[in-house]
Amino acid sequence: MAVNVLFLLVLSVCWSVGYLFIADSDHGLPPLAGTAVMCSLAAVFLLAAVAALRRPLLATLRQRPLALAAMGLSAIALPQLSDVYGQTEMGPDVAALVGTVVPVFTFLLTAFVLRSRPYSNRRGLGVATALGGLAIFLLWDGVDGALSSVRGAMIMASGGLVFAINGVVTERITRTLDPLAVGAWAVAFGALWMIALALGIEGPPESLPSQLALLGAVGDGLVSIGFAFLLYYLLLGRAGADFAALYAYIVPMLGVLLAVVAGDKAPSAGHLLGLAVVMLGVWLLVGGRRPTPQRRAAAAE
Repeated sequence: MAVNVLFLLVLSVCWSVGYLFIADSDHGLPPLAGTAVMCSLAAVFLLAAVAALRRPLLATLRQRPLALAAMGLSAIALPQLSDVYGQTEMGPDVAALVGTVVPVFTFLLTAFVLRSRPYSNRRGLGVATALGGLAIFLLWDGVDGALSSVRGAMIMASGGLVFAINGVVTERITRTLDPLAVGAWAVAFGALWMIALALGIEGPPESLPSQLALLGAVGDGLVSIGFAFLLYYLLLGRAGADFAALYAYIVPMLGVLLAVVAGDKAPSAGHLLGLAVVMLGVWLLVGGRRPTPQRRAAAAE
C-alpha cells in the first residue's frame, strides 16, 4: 500500500508541473508540433527505462500490436493534444482543475456503459458536485471573461473522456501483459501518431522555437509524460483504474498552487470556493468506500 501511495503522490506532482511546462511551450511551438516533440522525448525515455528494467518489450509488442497502437492514440496523442490546445484558451490553474473530469467520466463509463461498477447515489452526487465546483471556478469572474476558459475546458474535457476510456480498457489489457511495456509502447505509438499529424497538417517547422518553448517541451516530455506514465501504467497494473484515478484529489490543488507561485497572482475567494467544491465532489465520487478483499490485496502488493 505504501508503494502505491508513493507512486500516486509522485505521479500527481509530475502531472501538476506538466501544466506549467505546457504553458511555456505554447509560447513558441504550434500545438501539433509541440505535442509531437513532447511525446517523442517521452517515448525515448520510456523505452530506454523499460529496457533497462529488463521488461518484455518485444514480446509485448508481438502479442497486441494493434491494441498498443490504438492506446497510443487514445492514451497519449489525443489527450496530450487536447491539453495543448486547451491551454491556449486558459491558464494552468484552470487546466489542472479540469483534469478532475477523468474520474467523473470513469464513473459514468463503468456504471452506465460497461456496468462493471455499481451505481450509488453518493457517486452520482459526487459527479454533480464536482461539475458544479468547476462551473464556480470558471464563471466566478463573469460569463464574458470565462468564455475562452470554457472553450479550453471543453477541449480538455474531450481528451479526458478519451483518457478515461483508455484507463478502463488498459486495466483489462495489463492483466495479461507487462504494464510497463504497455506504457512504453503506448507512448511510442502516440509519438508516431503526433509526428504524422504534425507533418501532415502543420508541415515542417519554419524556424527554431525559443529557449523557453524548448524548455517547456523537454520538461513536459520527460517529466509529465515520460516519467509520469511510467508510474501511471505501473500503478494501473498494481492497483487498478479506480486507485489510479485518485490523483484527481491531488493534481487540482497542486496545479492551482503551482500556477499561483509561478504567476505571482493570488486566487480569489470564488476560485478557492470552486476548488473546495470540486474536491468535495471528487471525495464523494471516489473516496470513502470500504475496500473489497480484491482491492485490499491489490493495494498491499
